[in-house]
Amino acid sequence: MLFPYEIEFAIIRAQEPKKSEWNAGLASHQRIAYVALVKSATNLLMEVLVDLVKGSIISKSDLPSIIPPETEREEKRAKEAFLKDPRVIAAYNRRGLNPIYAQCELWAIGASGLSPGKHFLRAIAYYQEPPAEYYDWRPVEGLQAIIDTSEMVIYTLLDNETEPIAPVRRILNVPTNILKPLLITQSQGSSIRVRGQQIQWYKWKLMYSMDPIHGLQLFHVRYQGDCEERPVLYKISISEMLVPYGAEGEQWRWRRAFDAGEYGLGLNASPSIIGQDVPENTILLNCTTSDSYGKSTEIAGCIAAYERDAGLLYKHTEYTRPGQKNGRRGRQMVLSSISTVGNYDYIYEYILHMDGTLQVNVRLTGIPLPRGVSSKENDATCIESCATLVNDYLIAPTHQHFFNYRMDLDVDGPENYAIQVDVTNDPIGPDNPDGGAFSPKKKIIHSETARDYNVRQSRSWQVINAQSRNRFYTPRGYAIKPLDMAYSFSYSQNPYTPQSEFTSHPFWVTAYKDEEQAAASNFPRTGAPYQGLPEFIADKQPLQNTDVVAWYTFGLTHTTRPGEWPFMNVHNAGFSLVPYNFLSQNSEVPLKAGCP
Repeated sequence: MLFPYEIEFAIIRAQEPKKSEWNAGLASHQRIAYVALVKSATNLLMEVLVDLVKGSIISKSDLPSIIPPETEREEKRAKEAFLKDPRVIAAYNRRGLNPIYAQCELWAIGASGLSPGKHFLRAIAYYQEPPAEYYDWRPVEGLQAIIDTSEMVIYTLLDNETEPIAPVRRILNVPTNILKPLLITQSQGSSIRVRGQQIQWYKWKLMYSMDPIHGLQLFHVRYQGDCEERPVLYKISISEMLVPYGAEGEQWRWRRAFDAGEYGLGLNASPSIIGQDVPENTILLNCTTSDSYGKSTEIAGCIAAYERDAGLLYKHTEYTRPGQKNGRRGRQMVLSSISTVGNYDYIYEYILHMDGTLQVNVRLTGIPLPRGVSSKENDATCIESCATLVNDYLIAPTHQHFFNYRMDLDVDGPENYAIQVDVTNDPIGPDNPDGGAFSPKKKIIHSETARDYNVRQSRSWQVINAQSRNRFYTPRGYAIKPLDMAYSFSYSQNPYTPQSEFTSHPFWVTAYKDEEQAAASNFPRTGAPYQGLPEFIADKQPLQNTDVVAWYTFGLTHTTRPGEWPFMNVHNAGFSLVPYNFLSQNSEVPLKAGCP
């Protein structure tokens, strides 16, 4: 018997080989599993490495005081503890609600200083009386409990408000065929080629995997530039997410969720539906996850790959020669996955462009988190003081979504520099007497650090390879171009702020280390302050001509509106990795000169 005690599996994943071993060709035959498990009797977390070829344990190590992500088994037992507690049943009865329709949603809250060595979840009460189809529509405001998941009992019950319950909503079967059909077909088949976990499309090659925590991630991303296949990224993945809510009050001010590290994006992956989530020409790919009992499950269609029209790629009309026009239609390949975490559904997209751009896009939809209030409408004369009601007796508080992506860029090789680019005014002088000239100014980032936006100077960041140059002898590079920006509203004295430092700056850059994979630490539920990125940059390692890792945090601030209820239409957020001097010409314009 490998483990002579009751255990619960928190994470099971393929262990990535060390990058140095992979690059040296020494890892091709490795099959090692990483397992994070919990000893049920003591709540002690253990990390185990298993050699799947030999069927033996390589190493075991205890992690005292570390709390793993919320598990399926833990969630199931905590819900039962909440819904069967006599005090909770009495609270529903007192509100005139039938307890048999009681529901709850669980939030990971870590230790929270409540009791060392114990794990806790917070249960939020809802009501799902038929014909209500989604319990998120009807919160039982004021009824919450902190569940001690070590003992599976209510540690603290909060029952101090009695706001009205929102009315029942039911989705009607309204015809959706008002618009004529729009079908996407490829009569000659897809240009996407899938072989195992390798994908090839147009000038791109890459490998993909589904991680239980970080979700869909890409490896060994290469693009054919200047007639040669060149590496761009060793790996790109979402590192962490944070969703902080801005509402006041004892039962709201604590609400913030690390959706990756506390719940797992791969653990909450769901299939894509052709014709709804993705177009008809989609190739669906399966992935395998494991539950808290160690049982593996294959999710059919949890990754989607498809081509789509990208509109005009380029065009020009020459006026001196009537009728001379040049242009080309663009196309993109999208690789996507869906994760449902609580009330939100996230669609994570990697979008490959023909010109070498890799666009990262996150689409947000689902149900805005509602809060019960005492009124069902505003005063008819309000202007500035109007509450944003989304239903009778419901508002949806303002909140934010932050996403951090870790990018191990190997721009035509692993030895790179990090560059900050600001567009500034040129000095006034004989050639610039009126001060109208401006140009980009590049500065090498010499050591590990974090940097902020400067919208005034159109700031961006680049990773370049000084040893690989295009035909103009300019170093090849890729730029991180911001698309969506959000700033954290948390005060420094907020106890949760030190746990989410990755949101304090958008751009972080570090020297590569195998173990540095998560912006807020591998186990953010533990609640330890200043972990992850602040820890990684503390030693200020030099970055010149070395293996550079860029971390980019972006997000959006969501001020809700009734047009987003009962379901929120998709919001988009993201950034782009754009080739800068990586190519010697527009690779999509066929010139007689051929390859440089």
